[in-house]
Amino acid sequence: MEYYNSMDQDFYSLDNFNKGFNYSNSELIQYGNLGISTNESPQLGGNYASQLSVGGRLRMGDKHIELNLGGYGNEPGGAATYGKDARQAIREISRSNKVDYTVHAPSNIKGVNGYDKTGYNISQEKEIEKVIKNTIDFAADIGSTGAIVLHSGEDSRDINQIPNIQGKIDGKIPYKFSNYFSDKQTVVDQIVDRRTGSFIGENGIKADDKIILPKFQTDENGNILQFTKNGLEKSNIKTFDLESRDEKGNLVHKKIPIIDFTDVANFSNLSNASIESSNGDMQTQELTYFDVENFTNQYNKINNKNHSATEIFAKLKYKDLINNSIDDYNYRYNEYNNLRKRWDRLMEAKKAYESFYPNLDEKNKKVFDILQNDFREVLPSQSRNPIEFIEEKEKEIRYQMNKIKDEAIKSKDNFENYREILNNIDSANKYAREKSIDKYAEFGLYTMQRSKNSEYMENKENPNHLFIALENIFPEWGYGSHPDELIDLVEKSRNKMVEKITKKEVEKYDDKGNKIVEQNPFYNPNITKKDAEKLSQEYIKATLDFQHLGMWKKYFEPIYLEDKKRLETKEETENRFNQWYLEQIKKLEKSKVIGHLHVADSMDESHQHLPAGQGVLPIKTAINYLIKNGYDTSKYKIVSEGFQEDSSFGQSRGITTAYRYFNPNASVTDVTSLNFMNVSSSVENYSGSSNYVTPNYMAPLKKESWSGWFDFRGL
Repeated sequence: MEYYNSMDQDFYSLDNFNKGFNYSNSELIQYGNLGISTNESPQLGGNYASQLSVGGRLRMGDKHIELNLGGYGNEPGGAATYGKDARQAIREISRSNKVDYTVHAPSNIKGVNGYDKTGYNISQEKEIEKVIKNTIDFAADIGSTGAIVLHSGEDSRDINQIPNIQGKIDGKIPYKFSNYFSDKQTVVDQIVDRRTGSFIGENGIKADDKIILPKFQTDENGNILQFTKNGLEKSNIKTFDLESRDEKGNLVHKKIPIIDFTDVANFSNLSNASIESSNGDMQTQELTYFDVENFTNQYNKINNKNHSATEIFAKLKYKDLINNSIDDYNYRYNEYNNLRKRWDRLMEAKKAYESFYPNLDEKNKKVFDILQNDFREVLPSQSRNPIEFIEEKEKEIRYQMNKIKDEAIKSKDNFENYREILNNIDSANKYAREKSIDKYAEFGLYTMQRSKNSEYMENKENPNHLFIALENIFPEWGYGSHPDELIDLVEKSRNKMVEKITKKEVEKYDDKGNKIVEQNPFYNPNITKKDAEKLSQEYIKATLDFQHLGMWKKYFEPIYLEDKKRLETKEETENRFNQWYLEQIKKLEKSKVIGHLHVADSMDESHQHLPAGQGVLPIKTAINYLIKNGYDTSKYKIVSEGFQEDSSFGQSRGITTAYRYFNPNASVTDVTSLNFMNVSSSVENYSGSSNYVTPNYMAPLKKESWSGWFDFRGL
């Protein structure tokens, strides 16, 4: 529980929080720079070349339209359902009406790495790749000159694993996020075999999973003591003093060896370590997953590594399986050797008896008695044919030896398998993110290629080009939805794109987990690293969805007001959340990753699509800040997704309401009821219906102001 004094300066004042967010009542967003999204409607018998989508928006005079495609999974439609004529028709509508497009890939694609509940699915990855490349092709063919929006959500990380889960807003006001809906059984990560992408084990790593380590004896400087030929001496292995809480909330200290646990060979460095004992019993310590995560973060920071907590946790967990396999193999080996000795002795007896027993008579009974006594450990005590008995025992021991041999081989195979697994274990979340980063880099390269090679990109009035724009999606959808994650995803995808352009060779893992070097198919010797960095920034950007950012309110903890001796009210929590919200806007702007904006509002933390200004999010303040700090709305569009009230107030509601919200002094009217202006002669009809020239939706009320609002191009 956080404690704070509500009388502290700037605690609840948005105005004082950051003066850079202040805005005037002048026109914030010009009419042509605020667009609207429209969904594909194949289930209604239409497509983007029909009045059901583009046509419907043009009736309202919209000058920028974002086309939301379907076509993935069971969703109908999609880029591949539009032929050459349909694409040309959409392109001609754009030219004749001076309308431009952005394109949204199917919204039910969550990330691009092909992961499902069982692990990496190459078929799913290839299907996603095909659909996204089709989307890029479609955008290029219709003359789009802007964002191709792709939903992020690259893994299944828990809310409690987000970066900066707690901190201070503007260095003053505390905040903390918590997943009230998770418990100790929540899976925080899966273990994956990086050779195949398959999950290891069915249940993954849960929040309450633990591993056991010995309590190592250390000197006053934290160095582990070890046994040598000279006795107990200081080793060169230091320990990390980890503070943790037990189940009762008590503070406990745990000492973890500072070694690279990702390398199985390093486990042997602890074989001679001295372990604390009490009453002759070895002392142990429990480590939770989050203890290991804390240790891993510190280890990576000290050693400039990028290990995952899951990788280390899993290797510490699975090392016991290796030890068990070795112990089991040794037991079987000894048991087999004992049976082998008995077998050899039995064969000696058989050979001896076969040499005389068939011809044995009463006169040789004395010899028989001597031999029987000599082999008494393998012969029957009762009087019977010894050769028959030996042959029975021979079958019995052969069966036992074969069985133990098979079990020993199985133990050895398990050992080899576990060792291979340990050498190739990785975090599923880390593995998924790396695959996504690689894919986004390739999509950036593909978009660059299509932009440069498309004849429809040549537009002197609008020199912009296509780019992919990764969108922050719902918090529960995983990595990429938090602002820090979105920045990380875009920046690493850009770095990977630079690497693909500038490196002749690339590293990858072979089927045995070994790193190998291959020729890089994307290498271009004519592009310098500096130019590649510039290209990566141009072709890989982020879509900031204001409403999705507001959904983090669901996990935003209320705090205790020390001066008032109470929890803050809902309104106070909301106000403090809005300050956190605006701080994220500052961070995103500073990172220079934003290239596209989705505008929708909400009344609470759920997923909603209210028009901007009809909810409680500080969207105007945020957009004003972005524009004042260089966000070019003529180049990088702002798209209204506030279609939630369209059915009640008419299709123009989302755009006109948003425009009035951003420009309070503007006189605008909804023009949903205006008749379509049919200019069939302006362009050749490719879609089977007339092309359109329409008034803009923000139609001035003064009659003399209508000049220039119509484009009768071609008449």
